[in-house]
Amino acid sequence: MHKFDEAKRFLRDVKGEHHFKIHMGTNIRNMHELAEALEIMAPESFGHHAMQQRNDFANWVKDCIGDKELADRIAKAGTRKAMTDAVSARIKEHEKTVATGGFDAGEILRSNIADFAVGIAIGFFGFALIRAVM
Repeated sequence: MHKFDEAKRFLRDVKGEHHFKIHMGTNIRNMHELAEALEIMAPESFGHHAMQQRNDFANWVKDCIGDKELADRIAKAGTRKAMTDAVSARIKEHEKTVATGGFDAGEILRSNIADFAVGIAIGFFGFALIRAVM
């Protein structure tokens, strides 16, 4: 799947049957709502979903959103703030991918520079070969 399509899929709402139901709270439909909920939910609700033996947030992101990389980041986050920061950072990554159409300008530039260097080398050696033959 193209990075652009994947990023769009990760950012959109999940189907109703996959909404995350917060203990003593509301439903979460997407990553933006998860980031917001992590910041404002009651400590009891957070503790109910993020325990040592399981992390409902990481499981939901992996199983319903489909973003395994973010799920791993959430599972490894040691604090609520670290978890919130991980979700917010991943949202920004996906939004950048969507905004750029899935193309990384730096990657394209590096690729073009390498192609340019190869072209220069081929041209130089080709020119030297032609001069040597003449």
